[in-house]
Amino acid sequence: MIAGQEVLELAEREGFQRAHLLNSGKDSFLVCALSSYRREPDDLSTPQEPHALIAPFARRNYYREAVKRLKRIAVKIREKTGLAKQDIRILCNSGTAEKPLAVASGLGFYGKNSLVISPGLGSQFIIAAMSVELTMTGNYNNAVEPPEGSGCGDCRACISACPVGAIVKPGVLDQKRCLQYLAARPDNFTLPVKRAWAYRLYGCRSCQEVCPFNGELSLETETEMGDLGPSIAISSILSCRAEEIRRLFKGTQMGLSWVDPAALLRNALIAAGNRRNPGLLPYVEPFTGSSEAVLRESALWALKEIREA
Repeated sequence: MIAGQEVLELAEREGFQRAHLLNSGKDSFLVCALSSYRREPDDLSTPQEPHALIAPFARRNYYREAVKRLKRIAVKIREKTGLAKQDIRILCNSGTAEKPLAVASGLGFYGKNSLVISPGLGSQFIIAAMSVELTMTGNYNNAVEPPEGSGCGDCRACISACPVGAIVKPGVLDQKRCLQYLAARPDNFTLPVKRAWAYRLYGCRSCQEVCPFNGELSLETETEMGDLGPSIAISSILSCRAEEIRRLFKGTQMGLSWVDPAALLRNALIAAGNRRNPGLLPYVEPFTGSSEAVLRESALWALKEIREA
């Protein structure tokens, strides 16, 4: 047996900004928040070297960092309880739906953009959890009460800010329209999506930028794991081919198996077209002969945009 408070203290020592417990039958869940906020510029472009932008959650490998910290907590729990390794499961960017766990544990509440909001962290954090085949002692009813009991209240800022209208009604996201969903899949973008894509390389933060809960953040996570910074020169990405993209982003959030290298190259080509910088022409032109239709089409569109600027 281990006291729940002891586990929460372990999470605090590991640097999680918030940690809550949820008892569910014979299992207990430790649900933690790791901030992905960092005070830094969003775009390192110069007139000579335009960049493509990376959303804050992907600038460093916060998920891998969280797993590393959870594993250390798991070792301590096993030492205290005698549990076997298989009795503890790490749940972080996994097949388990982690947002419902976070809300049920009291870590936060659902915003109208369907993200979990936790006061003091806003929605700029990743959820890291573990299940333990053990009932922890203590009563942990940690529900976060949304302001005035109404969460986002009358605010519709995120709904209005979504560049593709993916938030179809409060709390309901049409995932297949969301730019974050599209970012990792190597499909041709429609013209409206190309325009909305702007200068992105990976990820979208439009709904988070306007959220009042993200307005006064200060809690940061110290990690350089998988550090990419806020933006990358478009020329450096388009100097790679698909097999080189894997090597370039190995160990980063964009190096995960479900992020298709062709999607990242397409993203960079669309960003190049929206930048309309003539200096990018030599990097875009080779893709007009690509054997992959999505890269060929994206390059032809980008060339047209740059030449007509």
